[in-house]
Amino acid sequence: MGALTGVGISSVLVYMRPRIALISTGDEIVDADTDPMPGQVRNINQHSLAGLIEGWGGELRDWGVIRDDKDQLIRAIGEALQWSDLVLLSGGSSMGAKDIALEAILSFPIRNLFFMESQ
Repeated sequence: MGALTGVGISSVLVYMRPRIALISTGDEIVDADTDPMPGQVRNINQHSLAGLIEGWGGELRDWGVIRDDKDQLIRAIGEALQWSDLVLLSGGSSMGAKDIALEAILSFPIRNLFFMESQ
């Protein structure tokens, strides 16, 4: 502030860091140091997204991996919506019987809803 004042700048625009909640979901997700069994995948997205969020200046709160349990996922999303400016949900969005993410999301009265599914 002293340097700015010294060159005649008395006010500056500042922005709050966006608070971003990260939730991974799925029974098939295993830790990076685990050898996946058939039907399992290492938890790549959670670590990649966390690095991007923090690298771009976001304030990250990571809810970890929520198993394929609709009530637990609804609870986690509800907490994340209360805390954050943006909730990122990774997983649970294909057409399998255990893919409950869409149903959990639609249980909330969300005004501005945006879905992006990776291919």
